[in-house]
Formats: sequence, structure tokens, C-alpha cells
Amino acid sequence: MPAAEILVFDLDHTLYPPTPAIERNVDAKIMAFFQRELRLTEAEAAELMVETRRRQIYETELADKYHFSRRDFLYEICDVDVGMLAPDTQLAAILSGLPRRKFIFTDSSRGHVESVLAQLQVPSSLFEKIVDADDTAYKYKGSIAGYEAFCALAGVSPRQCVMFEDSISNLRTAKQAGFQTILISPDKSDAAADWVFADIKTALLSPVLSTAAQNAE
Repeated sequence: MPAAEILVFDLDHTLYPPTPAIERNVDAKIMAFFQRELRLTEAEAAELMVETRRRQIYETELADKYHFSRRDFLYEICDVDVGMLAPDTQLAAILSGLPRRKFIFTDSSRGHVESVLAQLQVPSSLFEKIVDADDTAYKYKGSIAGYEAFCALAGVSPRQCVMFEDSISNLRTAKQAGFQTILISPDKSDAAADWVFADIKTALLSPVLSTAAQNAE
């Protein structure tokens, strides 16, 4: 098997397109958590949420500063309705037809992954392993340590892997960690991305995966 034929997938906005209804639901849950657990007003909670996104602050830093459970926060905000996602049997067929090792690496919860895959009708059995935030002890993809934790858990080397991701900041650290990188976005580009595709199915059906394998040899 060529070295770079290990495919590592982000979940949200990568295996399915950006979905405003899900994003609004997550935002509402973050706001509710901040107001309840941090005893903030609605305006203060909204300001904190804007600030965390502007500075790309992760739950770990927030939890340390405000003394709340990272796990409780993650599980609460990931408990969202994904029923508006359309089944994607074509994606399932494409993944099934790829004779390569496949992983999901997500900063969300395993329950959220399972809900999304079930709604998409993409069998979880197509993936060798799902690595979530619990598994990495809350080392996120925004840090090289997150990718190091993934590789240790999956038993792979970074240079064996191609990372599919919608987040440019996460791709930058993936690149720094030694991964080849594919950005999934209809309207973004970045030097950290070795390749850019508008959607996951276009990426998987392109000749790029063969090129990625050759690059790693």
C-alpha cells in the first residue's frame, strides 16, 4: 500500500456541507452553557463567544480560566439535532469503494459523530477508528499535540496520512505535524492546503489521492 493512502477525515463541514441550522443550534447551546455555568448575562455570553472564535480559544483554555468541566461543555454543545442532513448514499459508496485505511479525527464527541454518520447513512464500519476529543484528552486539531495524539491512537505516522479538513487553522497545524492536506471549501484557499476541493466527493473522486501517495514515497 502506498504510504499516503491513509485517509483522515474531519467530520463537521467536511463529510457534509456547512449547515446553518446546526451552527445556530450549537451557538444557542454555547450561549446557554455560558449563561448558566459562568453566570453571565446574555450580552456577556455573546461577547465571550465572539471573543473565543476571534482568538480561536478552545474549551481547554476556557475551562482552565472559568473552572468548568471540558467534558460537560463538549457533550452539551455536541448534543444537537442533525436531522436536517440529507442521506448521502453516494458518499457511502465512494468511501466503501476506496481500498484504503480510513479514520475520522474530530474535536467533537463520539455521540455527535455517530448521529451524523447515521443521518448521512454512512456506516461507521467504513472507518478503522473514530478519534474524538475524549480520546485525545482534549488535545485539539488547532495544536500539533492533537495530531500527535491522533497518530499515537491510530498507530500511524504523519507522513502516511492525508488530512481532509474544512478549517484552515486546523490544516496549518496538520501541515506542521507532517500530514499532507486537503482543504474542503467552495470559497477558501490557503498555502497550508496541498489541494483544495469544493466538496468531499469531488476530492475523493479526483486523481489527487494517487498523487498524494506518490509524494509520500
